Amino acid sequence: MSIDKLDLQSPAIVLENIQRIANLYPNYITETAEGKADFIHKLAIAKKECNETLYWLELLQATDFLNKNEFDSLWGYGTELLKLITSIIKTTKPRIKH
Repeated sequence: MSIDKLDLQSPAIVLENIQRIANLYPNYITETAEGKADFIHKLAIAKKECNETLYWLELLQATDFLNKNEFDSLWGYGTELLKLITSIIKTTKPRIKH
């Protein structure tokens, strides 16, 4: 299927889905971790994915797929999530007994 035939969702719907997923993801990480080291590893993956998402948001804005308000909203939410993940990693990592 070509890109012009895709039924692209509005950025508002995309934002709503991202927020739902982001709210569920920490519970998933906590429930599936097999210890603190695994928990940190899963959070490191989430941090990487969050950084990649922010990169794609920049590209979407640069190509005018997102307007400034949509970008700012998504960017703000994404950077807050990144700060939260980073903070959890920094506070949990020293507690791991080697």
